[in-house]
Amino acid sequence: MKSFTISFGGWERCGHPDFQCFFRVKRGELNFPISITLQGVCVMALNLSKEEVKELLPKIGLECILRKIAGGDYPDISTNGFQNILIDSPEQLDSYINKYSKKNCKFQSEETRGLMCNAHPITDELDGMTSRILCQKCLLPDSRTLCSYLVHPQVVGSKSQKKLERLISWAICEKGVDAGNTSKCVPGGNDCWEFVYEPPELIYEVPLDLPDRVADEMDFINLVFKDVCNKRVVKLSQARSVAGLYGDCKSEEDFMHKVAVISDIISNTSVKSFLSKERISDLETNKRTGSINELEAFLSERFPGFEESIVLNLRNIQKIRNSFPIHSRSMNLINSFNELYIEYPPLNWNDAYLKVLFSFWQSFRELRRLMQGRK
Repeated sequence: MKSFTISFGGWERCGHPDFQCFFRVKRGELNFPISITLQGVCVMALNLSKEEVKELLPKIGLECILRKIAGGDYPDISTNGFQNILIDSPEQLDSYINKYSKKNCKFQSEETRGLMCNAHPITDELDGMTSRILCQKCLLPDSRTLCSYLVHPQVVGSKSQKKLERLISWAICEKGVDAGNTSKCVPGGNDCWEFVYEPPELIYEVPLDLPDRVADEMDFINLVFKDVCNKRVVKLSQARSVAGLYGDCKSEEDFMHKVAVISDIISNTSVKSFLSKERISDLETNKRTGSINELEAFLSERFPGFEESIVLNLRNIQKIRNSFPIHSRSMNLINSFNELYIEYPPLNWNDAYLKVLFSFWQSFRELRRLMQGRK
């Protein structure tokens, strides 16, 4: 599968007070633009400045584009005609603001005693130690929007009597461009910014025997964990727990029943016994108990930089189970459907269910592969 290369095309003239920017997407000979429009009513409702919009909208645009590509929603042939993505809900915009207010850094890992910066040099005064506040202030951009051609960043820790800092000292650009302080290596920053994206494997080509593969994967995970850690992690009380995965999903009621079956399997998958007492205490203090939070802590300890979709898929499935259809207008719920590449509201209940099941299978498969590589 050829990768998609996404570049930022710039800002478009748009009727005041709306904002609009566009990206260009390339894949081999395929070439097409996508525009992102933010309605002014949203900007005014949240009292955003022009500078805040120009920083936020390219981030939202890139995320929306990646979601469209992963779902197969793009033209078959090159075109100069724009596909437009419209942001017209203040609630939707507010959810994006909350999401991007917290930095996501692929060079960060969490250990028992706190966060560590994996981009630090040997001579780092802080020995790689960091915190969310220090990471937020560091000029290395959020990994969700960082140019794909920026590699080997060096983030140096500095301490004095007054403050602690983590400062980007240098980085390498695979295009041969001077990366400078890297803060401009984002969409809307340096003109050379590009994001290379490989869609998830088979994200919209669901295997016909998917329920069988899921049942087999649960057995495989138990075998691998028993071999590596001498303990099973998926605990099912009855065979009927898996039987609910089979059969067509013809209605909203069927969908909710099948999602509940998957959610129960997630809840009955426990890695708590593999966590240190300190990590368990930390989860309890911060009220982050539960199978998914424990799995996230386990992966952070053993596999720093693990693929976050392993946890995000499971978390989105649980959100759908807990919120749908009662809180059908909640932006958190709508985002969970979107992140699983499900059109909201679902038009085809069987397709929606298969995408949920596929995401669950992906997470368990990647978890098993990680553990096999650990041996």
